[in-house]
Amino acid sequence: MSDGLLWLLESFPEGFSVSFMEGVQPEVFIQTLGGEPEHTLALTRDQAEAIEMHARHPDAIDLDTYDLDEEEMMTNGFIRPGVEVLRFGKAGTWAFAIQSFGSYTTSNQLPLHASLGRRFISFSRTTNTACWVQYIVDGTVASSFDPLHPKEGTEDGFSVTDIAASEHPDIATLRYLERQFSLEVPKSSDFRPLRAAAFG
Repeated sequence: MSDGLLWLLESFPEGFSVSFMEGVQPEVFIQTLGGEPEHTLALTRDQAEAIEMHARHPDAIDLDTYDLDEEEMMTNGFIRPGVEVLRFGKAGTWAFAIQSFGSYTTSNQLPLHASLGRRFISFSRTTNTACWVQYIVDGTVASSFDPLHPKEGTEDGFSVTDIAASEHPDIATLRYLERQFSLEVPKSSDFRPLRAAAFG
């Protein structure tokens, strides 16, 4: 049985982003985003979050307490100012990338490049519950909108009638993504190591 996506809202109250690339392995997703598959580490969610926090507040985070090898992290580019850490996996026919707090995969031209020859979907929510969803096909934006304020009917490639009518449009949006595209992120990703890459 699929774990779906709804559990992310409760598990990441301080915000998150999740992106999906169809028909590829995680290493291809990493490379498409500008990362280096040969410089990845297996990281838990706690470890990935600690590395990002350390990049912003070095004196506030002791990486030793997270069972992290600082030399290994430096060699693979994880110790540098402003680093963003994404963890990758695969569920069904979609590779996924998940990031606590930030939304690296939704910025600038990255989604357009990542979608060339395939479909790319992303959903992000900030700590103050502001949301954004994108659906991009072969470098062309089919949908890009705030689920809290969608237009009635259709938002480009999305059917948003249920989203617009919902008292909880973030929930309605994730349910739509589950149903329409068979997207999921396994709940086990919250505690087991996933392949991680450093960006930024």
